[in-house]
Amino acid sequence: MQEYSTKDNIEKLLEESSKEITLSLKNKNFREINSTLNSFIEAYLNSGIKDDSLVIQLRQFTFQLICREFQLAEQNVEIEMQRLSSEFLSQEFPTQDTSWFYASIYSTHIGAIDTALQELIKAIELNPTNKSYYDDLIMLAHYSPNLNLENIKEFSELYYHNYVYPWLKLIKKNINPEPKQLKSSELIKIGFLSGDVKLHPIFFWLSTLLEEADKNKFDFVIYANNSKNTWGDSLSAKNYCIKYIAETKDEDLYKTIQEDEIDILIDLSGHTALNRLEIFALKAAPLQISWLGQAGPMGIPEIDYIIADKYVIKEEEERFYTEKILRMPEILAPYPAANYSNLKINRNLAKQDGQIVLASFNHSFKINTTTIQAWAEILAKTTNTILLIKNSSATSEEYQKKLMQTFSEYNVNSNRILFEGRTNKASYLDKFSEIDIALDSFPVGGGTTTHETLMMSVPLISLFGNHFAQRSSSAVLLVSGLKELVSYSIEEYINKVIDLASRPEKIIEYKQTIREKYLSSAATDMKSFVRDFFISLEKLWKSRLEE
Repeated sequence: MQEYSTKDNIEKLLEESSKEITLSLKNKNFREINSTLNSFIEAYLNSGIKDDSLVIQLRQFTFQLICREFQLAEQNVEIEMQRLSSEFLSQEFPTQDTSWFYASIYSTHIGAIDTALQELIKAIELNPTNKSYYDDLIMLAHYSPNLNLENIKEFSELYYHNYVYPWLKLIKKNINPEPKQLKSSELIKIGFLSGDVKLHPIFFWLSTLLEEADKNKFDFVIYANNSKNTWGDSLSAKNYCIKYIAETKDEDLYKTIQEDEIDILIDLSGHTALNRLEIFALKAAPLQISWLGQAGPMGIPEIDYIIADKYVIKEEEERFYTEKILRMPEILAPYPAANYSNLKINRNLAKQDGQIVLASFNHSFKINTTTIQAWAEILAKTTNTILLIKNSSATSEEYQKKLMQTFSEYNVNSNRILFEGRTNKASYLDKFSEIDIALDSFPVGGGTTTHETLMMSVPLISLFGNHFAQRSSSAVLLVSGLKELVSYSIEEYINKVIDLASRPEKIIEYKQTIREKYLSSAATDMKSFVRDFFISLEKLWKSRLEE
């Protein structure tokens, strides 16, 4: 990206990232350590700078901090990194809650979600007051094929009972939360609170929303719970009010939001890294809403609404949510595809030798054993296909070995499976020209990846899941007028891929039409969405004033 196109800027980001990692470890927010490290690697890759020592430097710095915590030798950090696996931690430090938490990160990394959930439950049993453990437990529960909305609601209630409620009792000793006096004013003041006001998809959604908003009706404050950075500063340059609050105490943040006279406070993080969900439990604003960061329920009854659409939350499922449901007319969040130009779109088959290239570009933690079994069955029944798996874990020998074990059970030759690791954004988008059919992961499919697959004119087969997080990808297809690509059972998913792989002329037809169909749909119509979004907020605010 342009902001990090020089080595000086990357080195500045390295310094910022090191500070953020130190702060995260100090606050025992271990998951954010990985998030910061990955964000730096992504920025480095996008910069085009060829100096791997910068990445190595941050990795060594990170794991030296971890090694110190466990009082491990620092002479050979790479060896210690390997020792920080789930087996090592659980054996050497079985009574430390952080051991089980690090083990859950490792399990998540290789797609063993149910194992990670059990490790998080163990960590909570050892230390029921650590916020990060509940955040991960609730977030990862959405990715398990063996849990349902009722289980997720139970986890969110556990979070409120064990963490939020004691926190409220403690913080109310220092402040006396008083509801803001409601009054009608010329402008409705909206606050957005997020830990992703940085190089992150949330930033691009937010910045596009702000650009399209009617400034004669709304005023905005962005509360950035992350380190100061050039992306956030770009909003300041456009005269938006941005406040960096990562080091702001909870009681001071509450007072700041009150002093800013925020009418509607919108959370953009959910239980993802660097959230400040507890602030919502103080009812910092008269109307509080959750959007984009994560599928609900959040577990905080003081959050009034969660934004959804008609696809992701059914009426009969509303009882599992601590929030009321605010449904957008078309889609819960369109993608700003118009921001992309000079894309390499392949309107023909990827290869000319009769092979059909299947591919998954989804995160490794979304790819579980059930998903791999379905893909293995597809490959076993289609002799003309190969499969490309591209994600940040794909170059790991252990990850490859884990996946290949399942493929081999279906007698799928290893030469039909290709692995590729993370690359910069431009190379990632170019890679779509080398594939024919995208295979969605399940139960949780793609988010941004699904949008970008259609933007690059590649057909994608999805599986409509059992709740919000497991339906977002299918919702994009349905809104784009591609309902025939949505499956409602694993068997149907497998059959749809097999059928399409046997019809190269149909693949070509999709490649020549999908992009245009997608771009002309509500899935990318930011102007209409922004209009509907703010009309909905106006109605809610008017209703609140009339109560």
